[in-house]
Amino acid sequence: MKIATPVSHLFKIKSDAKKIAKHSDCVEVRPYSLDLNLANQELFHCDHMQPIHSMSEDDFEYIHTEVNKLTDLKLISFHCASSCDKPILKNGMYHKGGYDYSAEEMKKNMRYNISRIKKIVGSTIKVAIENNNYYPTTAYNHVTDASFISDIVYENDIYFLFDNAHALVTCHNKKIDYEEYKNNLPMDKLIQIQFCKPSYSANLARDTHDLPTEEILKEVVELASKHKCEFLTLEYYKDVEKLADTLKKLKRMISE
Repeated sequence: MKIATPVSHLFKIKSDAKKIAKHSDCVEVRPYSLDLNLANQELFHCDHMQPIHSMSEDDFEYIHTEVNKLTDLKLISFHCASSCDKPILKNGMYHKGGYDYSAEEMKKNMRYNISRIKKIVGSTIKVAIENNNYYPTTAYNHVTDASFISDIVYENDIYFLFDNAHALVTCHNKKIDYEEYKNNLPMDKLIQIQFCKPSYSANLARDTHDLPTEEILKEVVELASKHKCEFLTLEYYKDVEKLADTLKKLKRMISE
C-alpha cells in the first residue's frame, strides 16, 4: 500500500515539494503537472477526458505521447463525471450541455475506448475509472449509479478508483445509505482510494477537499487493507504543513 500524493500548486516551492514528498511513496500527476519531471511518477490521473464519451484521435495520441514520457507509470485513471459531453459548470456543479448520452451509449463508448487505451499503455500499466459525486442536475444521469460504475469496470476488466468524498456527497444528495452504496461499488477491483472531507450546507453536500478527520483516515486505511488496495491519495490542497502532518499520520496508521 503506497501513499500517492497528487502534484498540485503546493509543489511550486521546492522546499514545500520536498516536505510533501518526504511523507509520500510516489506522486500522482495530472495533465497540468506533467512537465515538472518529478521522481516516482507512478500514477497519471487523466481527469480532462472521459472514456464513457466519444474520444477523438487527438485524445488517443495525447495518451500515447504522455504515457511514453512517464517511465515509472503503473496506473492511469479516468473520470466518469457526466452523462453529457459538454457540461456547463455553474456554482460548482455540472448542468446539462451538449449531447446527452444514454447509459447504453456510454457503455458502448467505454468498450471501444478502453480497448484502444489498453493497447496504447500495454499490459504493465493498469487502467482505472473514478466515481464522481452526484449533484441534483441531469448532467449526472447514470454516472454515479453504483450499478453503472460496476458494469463499466467488470465489462472492461479494469480497476476501480474509489473517491470517498464523491461517494459521501452522492449519498447525501441522493439521500441514500453510504455503506450500502459503497458495498454495491466494484470494491473487489479497488486499486486506489482518493480521499478528503466534503462539506455540508443548505441540504447540499459538496466536495470541498477539506482535511480528512481521524474517522475518515481510519476508514480508508481499513478499506484499503481489506481489498488489498495499492494506492492511497489524499486530495487536500490548502496548506503545506497540514498536508505534510496528515501524510505523516497516514503513513503511521498504515504501518500499524
